[in-house]
Amino acid sequence: MTRGYFLSATAAALSMAVSATAQTTQQQYVIEQQPLADAIKAWADLSGREVVVASDILVGKQSRSIAGRYTPEAALTALLDGSGLRLYAVEGAFVIRAERGNDASAGAGAPRAADVVVTGSRIRGAPIASPVITLDRAAIRDSGISTLGDAVRTLPQSFGGGQNIGVGLNVPTENGANTGGGSSANLRGLGSDATLTLLNGHRMPYGAARQSVDISAIPLLAVSRLEIVPDGSSALYGSDAVAGVVNIILRSRFDGIETSAELGGSTDGGNFRQLYGAIAGRSWQSGGAFLAYEYNHTTSIQADDRDYTATRSRGLTLFPGVRRHNVAASVQQSLLPNVDLAVDAIFNSRNSGFRYALNAAGDYAISRGFQTTEAQSFSIAPRLDVDLMGEWRGHVIGSFGKDRVDYEAANIIGTTTVSSSKGCYCNTGYSVEVGGDGTLFQLAGSPVKLAIGGGFRGNRYVSFRGAGDLQNIRQKQSISFAYGEINVPLLTPERASPLGYRLNITGAVRYEHYAGAGGVATPKVGLIYAPTRSFDLKASWGRSFRAPTFLQQFQFQQGLALPVARLGGTGFAATATAIVLVGGNPDLAPERAQNLSATVAWHPTSIRNLDIELSYFRTRYVDRVVNPINLTAQSLSNPIFQPYVTLNPTAQQVQNAIAVADLFTNSTGTTFDPTRVAAIVNSLNVNAGRQTAAGVDVLANYRFTLGAGELSAQVNASYLESDRQLTPLSAVQRLAGSVFNPPNFRARGTIGWRSKRMTLTGTLSRIDGITDVRTTPATAVEGMTTLDTVLQFRPGDRGILTGLEITLSALNITNAKPASIFTTSVTDTPYDSTNYSPVGRYLSVGVSKRW
Repeated sequence: MTRGYFLSATAAALSMAVSATAQTTQQQYVIEQQPLADAIKAWADLSGREVVVASDILVGKQSRSIAGRYTPEAALTALLDGSGLRLYAVEGAFVIRAERGNDASAGAGAPRAADVVVTGSRIRGAPIASPVITLDRAAIRDSGISTLGDAVRTLPQSFGGGQNIGVGLNVPTENGANTGGGSSANLRGLGSDATLTLLNGHRMPYGAARQSVDISAIPLLAVSRLEIVPDGSSALYGSDAVAGVVNIILRSRFDGIETSAELGGSTDGGNFRQLYGAIAGRSWQSGGAFLAYEYNHTTSIQADDRDYTATRSRGLTLFPGVRRHNVAASVQQSLLPNVDLAVDAIFNSRNSGFRYALNAAGDYAISRGFQTTEAQSFSIAPRLDVDLMGEWRGHVIGSFGKDRVDYEAANIIGTTTVSSSKGCYCNTGYSVEVGGDGTLFQLAGSPVKLAIGGGFRGNRYVSFRGAGDLQNIRQKQSISFAYGEINVPLLTPERASPLGYRLNITGAVRYEHYAGAGGVATPKVGLIYAPTRSFDLKASWGRSFRAPTFLQQFQFQQGLALPVARLGGTGFAATATAIVLVGGNPDLAPERAQNLSATVAWHPTSIRNLDIELSYFRTRYVDRVVNPINLTAQSLSNPIFQPYVTLNPTAQQVQNAIAVADLFTNSTGTTFDPTRVAAIVNSLNVNAGRQTAAGVDVLANYRFTLGAGELSAQVNASYLESDRQLTPLSAVQRLAGSVFNPPNFRARGTIGWRSKRMTLTGTLSRIDGITDVRTTPATAVEGMTTLDTVLQFRPGDRGILTGLEITLSALNITNAKPASIFTTSVTDTPYDSTNYSPVGRYLSVGVSKRW
């Protein structure tokens, strides 16, 4: 038999169910241990994906058993575990080849794919006890979305507040801000700084003033999929993973050239988008590389473009304009038979800005303000994988990146600038990690697997407002860490018993030490139990944490001397004064959380390709960094602020209060006399807040053959309840369902039909209403329901038509509009800009071509 790779009779049988348009979404796989050829056929039937393999290298080999939710690539990798075969991903298909040394057909420099590690575990092929949501590039494009920032904002589990473009000036800073025109994930509304964003499993530099990551910096053409774990994951990934993890997975291999272009705009005006992209790549016997580029120019939406804002907010920019260049590159190369090298790199350059009038007439000639930003970022991450003894594999990962946002803002009356600011937020991040995973020992014939690792990382932050400015910050932070994870299979499909079909116990712990600030240990345990092949019961419990941001620690500290009467003080001497301290606190401790999730997954064997998953989640978040006194005028009268007030301070305490401030201002109206200080009000940032988020997620997927194509349906819905307590004595405040916080309910349902020549997709989205608690009585604000349709047409597969796809999109067909909310200023956005969009009906045409 001729050596080489071909679609043998076996391979042809394996790919009977192949669909060239199959997606890499996660689904349920239950495949028992059996001859590997039969297992791969079962995988092909379930996934609808193509596999190319020489039949002779399968002879005599047994598969592993798998049961759980996997992407097709992860499922196939798990089946091959221990077989001596490697999976090689070629765009749109998979190739299975023998490892060097196992089969002569491999030849020198045979390509090898990196073993798949699904987000939520450090162990290759391990089942995940936490829920995992997968959103691949094809699904994103099918729904008419063309940027990663827009894709993340459609997720029902992600809140549009935090650090996100389009957040209005009237949104409280703790709920969100638009700094630099970037986009970030904000799972459960716990904060974009409490959601960890990774690129191929490694960290990227923080963006702007908050510990969030700009997800819009990566061109969609370079992305394979997003893997979202909406569950605390600090035991695996460290700080920031309180609400969960968003892992952006780049394409592993790409051959050829693909170009794309999109033109579109809102029918009510503004938001005209030009989007152009290209990706070029090549695979060779021992590796591959690609380079992707994306250019996006989107014009702003002004208040006079919309009838619901034209008379209320004249002169206000509702959604900033953006001009962005994104680049991503990836290189993979086998250096030796057991050594692989991969390098990922991204670059982003972005300009954004908005303006606003300072008068009700919206006349810029009378008074106006503006904010502009220029942002640049880059990140590079090399990874070295080495096959060790047995099934063990080690890795060394490094990363280095910078993110710089230069900003300028001013308020102008006539021709006179009355206030202005200019500066930069500059972040640098770097890390080195050494680790590995493999089989620790066999338990009744099943492998108990372990992953261990450790390393260090660092962050540097500069906030520069000009030479000598007291608000300048220049700080750095060094962290060392170590982690371990274990997966113990107590029941497996080949050892099923009357007690059940599968039972796995997982455990993980991570320790991080912050130079000069001590350490944090975070454990996590998980249970996966399948009483039958059709049901999975999963549960996880763990602790998570978030280190305080540089801004929270080193923000400008101000001391202010005021008459006690202005702070609500009574019964004091007429000449008594008080000192109020506000600003950062370098002694802040990490924020801490407990996470719990429980999931029931149904994937009936009698109904192929049906998966339904119901998950309960709860996060109890404590020691949140807050400004403890939110009503300064009640500092001395409201008993809930008593813990932060020192009455009748000593002379030394007064002196210390004055000394701690970067700037001390006397606003008493008379000469300041330290002996007249009757109280010190300490409103510096403090670990005092508490927040709880709990609810239910529903995920459902179903697909079946219909006519000459395939019909698929997906539902993602999330119900959330959350509240907050500013300090231990404060009242509990409702968050979810109130203005500038996540709604109680969000859902997104998609139905699509795909054939060889055409794809038609319809998406119905619901963002529930909220209550504006700032008014008396509170006001109900209606939600939004939108309907999107996308038609993709592939005219042929010969000549110039090969690889051509034309896309027509109509998003928000009914032109649903956000409901109005209470405002007090012409600079206030008159709708909840954290939840609802002013884009309205958006029509676009796109063309892509594989060359």
